[in-house]
Amino acid sequence: MATTAHLILGNIEDAQFVFSEKMVFRIEHLDQHMERSRTDAGIQYGPTHNALLKIELFIRPDTNSLTIDKNLHIFFERLKSEEDFYYSILYNMTLVENPTTGCTAIGSYENGIVAKGYIIGVEEIYAEGEQSVQSALDSEHLSILIQLTQVSFLTNQEQTNKTIRIFA
Repeated sequence: MATTAHLILGNIEDAQFVFSEKMVFRIEHLDQHMERSRTDAGIQYGPTHNALLKIELFIRPDTNSLTIDKNLHIFFERLKSEEDFYYSILYNMTLVENPTTGCTAIGSYENGIVAKGYIIGVEEIYAEGEQSVQSALDSEHLSILIQLTQVSFLTNQEQTNKTIRIFA
């Protein structure tokens, strides 16, 4: 089975978190970089630093309306902001619907991270779709660079989660 990763805007560990499908993006590519100083003998010293997270999203329009219904301008708004935000990344996430409220929620996931940081770069590439028998589907490729201030590594067992504080 292939692994799928999703970016969710917000901290899924927060009790106030409310899931919204418009704030979920399928990740095409993910790079995470962190540094920690070591002595010649390999012993760690000092804090984790120079932590960056690069997320590439490939966004296709809704096949029914042929429009992109994702809220992409939020990334550009956060680029201008001086506030750091939470981003959750989950692998092999499943969604469930609450029968009483009709709301969709995260049912399970294999593992993931909750990252906190500042967006320091956004690159957007728009591609006009190839004409086909059905119709042309345009697409959007969005590359986001986040300077991390905190990372929590998630497992499917909450007691084994680990948080790393990062000094930028």
